[in-house]
Amino acid sequence: MKTLHKKLFFSSVGLAAILFVAIASAKIAANKSEAMAIVVQDTVETINIDTAKLKLFAMAGKAIDFNAGELTLSGTLSVHDGNDSSVNVDNAAYCFIKKDSSFYYKMNLVEMINTNTYCVQVDGQQKKIMLSPHKSINPQFMFPQIEKLVSSLREERYRVVEMTAPEGFRKISIINPHHVTCKEYSITFNRDTFKPTEVFIRLSNLDDPLNSKMDKTILMRYSERSNLNETALLSIERILAKSDHGFKAVHDYTGYEVIEIGR
Repeated sequence: MKTLHKKLFFSSVGLAAILFVAIASAKIAANKSEAMAIVVQDTVETINIDTAKLKLFAMAGKAIDFNAGELTLSGTLSVHDGNDSSVNVDNAAYCFIKKDSSFYYKMNLVEMINTNTYCVQVDGQQKKIMLSPHKSINPQFMFPQIEKLVSSLREERYRVVEMTAPEGFRKISIINPHHVTCKEYSITFNRDTFKPTEVFIRLSNLDDPLNSKMDKTILMRYSERSNLNETALLSIERILAKSDHGFKAVHDYTGYEVIEIGR
């Protein structure tokens, strides 16, 4: 069972990255923790925040707001950790659907459904299913009030800049290459619809924050999918059915081992 827990944990790095997008923004914002210390610089310079570009950043981010009652994201995920290559992921396909307190997530052969009653985790490679009670997830505010964000960014020595982007798109980046936790947070979006096409995050290694070779980068690309049956994907009945002895795997998951935890 411990092996399954470990396998599901590392295979679910995509979900952690998706949720981090929400959490990182909140940490950049005014409600930050003591851990958000900055590497002290010898020269202190005045940081002028480009509020016009920051507003564009916030508008684009609304499309990936985890506080929304409904949210659907799909695309590919790449993670590169300069300190631990075992967690690296290259262009892994993912899908995330949220409706109120329930969500569905899939990356490659790993799936998770979290409903009001149950949490189901599926490892398609191991052909194992872990069933446990509902897990409470409290997503952070993706983008706080812009006044608080501006104040915090200046305090944390971040710059808001526009980077080169393909024709028809814009890329706004929040950057501090000396920050001890998050060095860069960029959103690329359609200049007309403000829909994000890409989010890039660069995280410092807490043990060696000034060594850029130790940084972790997360690149999430988004794609439009109109063929998702969200209601079916959020239903555990397509995976499990009750039996006289608990639950059994059904349909495409017939033959999978079912491990029930905390029931």
